[in-house]
Amino acid sequence: PRKRRPSYPVPYGQPHHWAYLGDWRDMNSLTQENVAETLRTTGATVSRWEKGTAAVTGPQYVALAKLYGASDVGMLSLPPPRRSDIAAVREAFRIVAELQ
Repeated sequence: PRKRRPSYPVPYGQPHHWAYLGDWRDMNSLTQENVAETLRTTGATVSRWEKGTAAVTGPQYVALAKLYGASDVGMLSLPPPRRSDIAAVREAFRIVAELQ
């Protein structure tokens, strides 16, 4: 029999680490198609990432962080900061990284 492709559903009421990808994209005034073109994938794939029904690979996650202006991929698991707070959030991630 044919194997089913794995899906990545999110349990009800639990946020997943891709929960804010759409918000980050919106903050940067990008469409799913813009992101797809930059990462050489499809808009449907970007949509599935944002819904949590498809996994983002490590290199794709790094590329998304760079595209969205996040200094650390961990920032993408949090709601995007207001534009005026981006510098403060980057500094906080830098400090945490130094402490680890």
